[in-house]
Amino acid sequence: MSDVNGLCIDAPNNVPDQEVLQVYGCHSGPNQRFKVTFWPSQPTLFQSVRRLSPLSGPNDCVSVQGWNRNAVEPIEQRLCDGTNSDYDQEWQFIAAQ
Repeated sequence: MSDVNGLCIDAPNNVPDQEVLQVYGCHSGPNQRFKVTFWPSQPTLFQSVRRLSPLSGPNDCVSVQGWNRNAVEPIEQRLCDGTNSDYDQEWQFIAAQ
């Protein structure tokens, strides 16, 4: 949730797989709540990569289609593919200053 504007990342209509995520008014439903997991499942000392799964679609991961650091693409929820090379489903969290 944004402390500034009261908006949340939202999986529209609780529909899993290949749905573009949106920003929507916060209501704390399962389509606005996400589980954060280490990837791979056994974190190493320097592991900072996490996966995000909406509670409304626990087998899905927040993804960026055609991952590219220089591209601006919408985020979506898509079936977690389970490979170490799928960088479009890996997220790093940086603490707020």
